[in-house]
Amino acid sequence: MKSAIHNLQSKFNNDGVSDIVGYMIIMAIILVALSVVYAAVFPVLYDSQNTNYVRNIEQSFKVLGFNINRIVSGGAPSQSIEIKLRGGTISTGSDSRLVLDFTNVSGGPQEESYSLLTVEHYFDGQYIAYEGGGIWSRYMGVGSMPLTSIYPSIIIGNVSVVPVGVSVGTQMSGGGQGMARVEVSGVSSDIEAYLNASRIYINVTSDYCSGWEVYFRDKLGLSLTGGTAGNCTNDWVNASFRSGNTTLFVVKRGLETRVRA
Repeated sequence: MKSAIHNLQSKFNNDGVSDIVGYMIIMAIILVALSVVYAAVFPVLYDSQNTNYVRNIEQSFKVLGFNINRIVSGGAPSQSIEIKLRGGTISTGSDSRLVLDFTNVSGGPQEESYSLLTVEHYFDGQYIAYEGGGIWSRYMGVGSMPLTSIYPSIIIGNVSVVPVGVSVGTQMSGGGQGMARVEVSGVSSDIEAYLNASRIYINVTSDYCSGWEVYFRDKLGLSLTGGTAGNCTNDWVNASFRSGNTTLFVVKRGLETRVRA
């Protein structure tokens, strides 16, 4: 009798241990499978989310560029846009410069220099920016390119026009998560006229130099006289704007920009 009871208890104990061991093996298999799926799927999902985020920023900067160009052209006194951030940073700057060198009506050399407004978004090694009327994109350590169909509105002919959005006021930045508002106001306006200007050269010093090269060469058909495409010399590019006489107008608009994030 005692032997029968002992055998029954032993069988019960062994069956209970077997159930626990089996459960633990199943859970281990499930955890390993989840880890494999996570390791394979998460990077793809993360990259997809980043790609979509950058595309949304590109679309927002298209609107931003269109709005700022309206201010520069006198079509609006101010504009604002909300941009949804997901870890990116928006900042403004005034380090880029556009310079016009030419022979004036008196036959002497003349140089006019302008500080360009740059509104820039940075995320995961990529920059997207508005500058000088165009939208540009660059990666850290890689040359820049025009990003969209929004280019600077420079006109070359018997009458030539160079619109310039000049940065004024304190430079600002904001970033993180959530909505950021970029507000741009035209605070001053001036039109400079240079009669019978000739032998005009235009040069730009900018982090987006190689993008400007593409614009000068491919969109305006200008001959580059400094740097090579995608490899600007000290972030500087120079182009022959026009050799013959022209009435040169520089439409200058002072732009004050605020970033609220």
